[in-house]
Amino acid sequence: MNRTLLIKTLVLLSCLLVLAGCAAKLTEPSPAMLKEYQRALQSGTPLAGAEDTALYRLVVELGDRDSWLRLGRMHDFGKGAPQSDVDARRYYALAIEAGSGEATVALARLHESGRGGAQDFDRALSLYRRAAEQGAIDALLWMGRIYAEGDGVKPDLDKSMEYYRLAAEAGDLNSQLRLGRSYGVGEDVTQDFDESLRFYRMAAEQGDFDQQIRLSRLFEKGEEAPVNMVLAIHYYQLAAERGDPESMTRLGLFYEQGRGVTLDFDQAVKWYSMGVQQGEPRSFLGLGRLYESGQGVAHDQVRALELYAQAAQKGNPDGQFRLARMYDLGIGIQPDPHNAMHWYMKSAVQGNGKAQLRLAEIMETGNQEVTPKIAEAVKWYHRAATGGELAAQLRLAELYDRGEMVPIDRSLAFHWYRLAAQQGDAAAQYRLGVLHETGQGTPRSAAAAVDLYLVAARQGHAAAQARLGRMLQLGQGVRVDLSQAAAWYRKAAGQGDLESQAYLGQMHDRGVGVAQDQAEAIRWYLTAAQQGETNSLKRLGELYDLELTGPDFEGRLFGLFRDAAESGDRGSQARLGRHFYQSEKFTEAFHWNLLAAQQMDGDARALLGEMYRLGQGTGKDLEQAHHWYQLAAAQGSALAQIAMGRLYEKGEGTPQSLEDARNWYRMAANQGENQIYAHLGRLYFQDRTSSENLVESYLWLKMDALAGGIAEVSLLNEVVKKLTANQLSVAERRLSELQKRLQKSP
Repeated sequence: MNRTLLIKTLVLLSCLLVLAGCAAKLTEPSPAMLKEYQRALQSGTPLAGAEDTALYRLVVELGDRDSWLRLGRMHDFGKGAPQSDVDARRYYALAIEAGSGEATVALARLHESGRGGAQDFDRALSLYRRAAEQGAIDALLWMGRIYAEGDGVKPDLDKSMEYYRLAAEAGDLNSQLRLGRSYGVGEDVTQDFDESLRFYRMAAEQGDFDQQIRLSRLFEKGEEAPVNMVLAIHYYQLAAERGDPESMTRLGLFYEQGRGVTLDFDQAVKWYSMGVQQGEPRSFLGLGRLYESGQGVAHDQVRALELYAQAAQKGNPDGQFRLARMYDLGIGIQPDPHNAMHWYMKSAVQGNGKAQLRLAEIMETGNQEVTPKIAEAVKWYHRAATGGELAAQLRLAELYDRGEMVPIDRSLAFHWYRLAAQQGDAAAQYRLGVLHETGQGTPRSAAAAVDLYLVAARQGHAAAQARLGRMLQLGQGVRVDLSQAAAWYRKAAGQGDLESQAYLGQMHDRGVGVAQDQAEAIRWYLTAAQQGETNSLKRLGELYDLELTGPDFEGRLFGLFRDAAESGDRGSQARLGRHFYQSEKFTEAFHWNLLAAQQMDGDARALLGEMYRLGQGTGKDLEQAHHWYQLAAAQGSALAQIAMGRLYEKGEGTPQSLEDARNWYRMAANQGENQIYAHLGRLYFQDRTSSENLVESYLWLKMDALAGGIAEVSLLNEVVKKLTANQLSVAERRLSELQKRLQKSP
């Protein structure tokens, strides 16, 4: 006979004895009553008259595990049956034999406490262990506790934590929280953030509100775990569905920004509206943004203003800033500088960087409400910049860099540029590079400058691209790389950078870093010249003079040169003067040559002298001709020097003087003007009373012959006959020195 059958038999005999002793008092239950008792036992519902012994007979007859468990509980707690620890033990034992884990825990508790019999810790421990093996959470918790505390067993933290782990995985919330905390701080276990997170997630999934909030922020911000917006939104949604207004606001923001979810303004409106119903200030703010932009709702600036006002009145600094901006710009309401300043100030005092920046701007320039207050402006720029407001950092750096409102302080400029640069601002990176390159506010470092220019250039900053190109071209802080220099110049030039356009023109003109390409050079010279770059304009003029291009001067460049000339560019004025002179438009030629001559252009002065001499574009005036020739000649104009020689030779506008004539001619000849060599040689021969003049005559007649002149060969031979051997030697030495000097000159 097996144990279960034996127990059933003993219980049956006990019941029969009781029934036999009380037969006179018992009423045999009807079949309907038996069914009602069975239903009650199975549902755990107490029945009137449940103490009737027929109940016991029914339990024995049914032999039902759940009924034994419930009957044990009824006797254990005195609900629906007389309280009896002994009977509770008896029926718990029957339920255990029938496979009830819950009965095992209940009977272990009775043995542990000594209720219904002798206290027996070993029996309790055996029962708890058996229940724990069956997965009973209460047993797992009890086993975890006793091994942790050493209550009746040798302390064993590993066993304790293992039982708590089993309880947590079986769904016990407190165990999940306990293990999450233990693994998080390394209490009783080796610290393990992944395990901590795993148990906290179990708790959150079971509805623990605190963990839902904690995990939503943790996954959003990447604290203790990688950023995971899918999980962040999941936990925010769990918390929001339980009525958390902050979670509602965060969900609204995510849908508004499309962050971690598909952009969905309808969903944003839904969650913000739920937050507004809860009185959450940031929900008022978010819903206000949607009304202001007309996203997910009809565009309504007045409604946006109302929502911002409610957020502002609840003390939200962003709401205060947006309300101030509406008053400032007159959005949804008439402009109101007074209320704008009021709300900007409230927001700024709470640390809103944008409000601090706007206050600084108003204090700097003043408005209808306040007069400019420089000290206040600087103060608010400092506060906004210190709080990380990029625009404030950049503006403050500029102030110290330029000495606006504050004394120039390149060290402070460097400090604020660096902070702005660290936020990725290309303009700040560029200016920081300039300070490194020039050694202002920081030790000079061309290499550091190149690094910063490169970072800014990659963001498309034209000035940084141009400066990087220059550093690569010159090999400053980096190896010379003309090809890369041209590439960066091209990027900057494409954005309109004037110097880069000019440099590209030069590189294509000379074939430096790129293939020589005159057409491409002209294209970039033209682009730069159109923006007023005078060196490019000058080079274009040279190219047209050299007939290196097809289109005529007037057809392509005239407008550029006229604009530059009218803006005061001396070279353009001189070029226009020469152009009109060659075109025999003497009035225009005189006008432009005079302007250029007044700016000390030597060629224009020489041509102006010629026009006065010949009466071209003005009345003939030899004194004026002499004046302008002399100025040009003193500047080294060979043509003017020849003209001065001619005036002195003929006595035009000045007393005749062959000696002065020879001196001016000689200046031009010494510059390599071969048209005057023969004439100068003849003049010296005409005054051959001195040996020096004979030597000079030989020198210039010989130079003319070497230059291909044949008209004065016979005169040269006559001079040779008149020279002594020593004089001829002196003349040859001077000739050699002159030739060497002319060869070295450009």
